Amino acid sequence: MPIFSHMFSGLFMPKPKPEPVVMGDSLGTFTLNKENFCGEVTLLGRGISVFLETDGKGNNTAGAALKSLHTFISKAAEWDTNIKNYK
Repeated sequence: MPIFSHMFSGLFMPKPKPEPVVMGDSLGTFTLNKENFCGEVTLLGRGISVFLETDGKGNNTAGAALKSLHTFISKAAEWDTNIKNYK
């Protein structure tokens, strides 16, 4: 083996990708995608895409957004009925 190929054999190796940041919850799994946690949840029998905001500064903005999502989903059937019955 030439001396140069041995000396530089690991220099140009690709770096391994970091493990994704995942937040699991009873609603589903949310994966950090640059600026937001994204995932799928079921709302009134339909799958929808959800993006949970994060500020990237270690504050619990994604946790607060997840709490709001729980509230929204828990009241969705009631809101849906009220809207349909509005005259």
